[in-house]
Amino acid sequence: MNMTYKQNYELINLDDYIQSGEGGMALTYSHKDGKTLAKLFMKGMGAETAEREFMVNKIVYEMGILTPKPLRLVTDGERFGAEYELIPNKRSFARIISQEPEQLEPLSLRFAQLAREIHQTPADTNRLPSMKDLIREQIVRYTDVPADVREKALQFLEAVPDTPTCLHGDLHIGNIITDGERTLWIDVGDFAYGAPEWDLCMIRRNLGM
Repeated sequence: MNMTYKQNYELINLDDYIQSGEGGMALTYSHKDGKTLAKLFMKGMGAETAEREFMVNKIVYEMGILTPKPLRLVTDGERFGAEYELIPNKRSFARIISQEPEQLEPLSLRFAQLAREIHQTPADTNRLPSMKDLIREQIVRYTDVPADVREKALQFLEAVPDTPTCLHGDLHIGNIITDGERTLWIDVGDFAYGAPEWDLCMIRRNLGM
C-alpha cells in the first residue's frame, strides 16, 4: 500500500490548546473550543509517521467503523501530527472499570462482542496493510535478534494464513471509549488485515501474559 499522503500540514498555535494526554511517542492537546484533539508525535519522529497514522485513520473512518473523525494533518512548527474529532465526556472501558468495578463483567463482554464484529468485517485490502507484512518488516529490522531466530520467525510467519478481515492492531480494553451514547475505537493507526489471532496476541502482550 502506498502510504504517501499529499495533504500539506497546517500550522497550529498551541496557545489555543491544553495538553490533555501523554504517551510514549506523542502528546495530545484538546482545543479550547472543546471540539478537536491534536496528537503531536515527539520531536525527531518523521512526518511520515504522522502521515501514515492519519491515512490509516481516514481509511478506517471511511469504512464506517466508529472512531473519532480524522480532520487534518497539523504541526506546531517542530512536531508533526494530526487533529481529530474530540469526544466530550468520553471514558475508556478501562477507566470505567477502574472507577466502577461492578462494570467489569458487562464491559468485558461488550468489548469481546465489538472485537468480534471487527474480526468479522471484510477489510479493504487494497488500502489497508497486511499484518503479516508489518510484522515481517519488524522482524527484519530487529538485527540484534540472532539470525537463526529471525529465520524461524519468518518461516512461522509464512505459514500463517493472511485472512482478509479487519484487525485493530492494538486491541485492548483501553482503546475503546464511550460518551454514554456512542462507543468508538481509538488508536487505530495500526489497523490492518489478517488472521484475528494477531489481535489476540496483542491482548496477551498488553496483559503481560
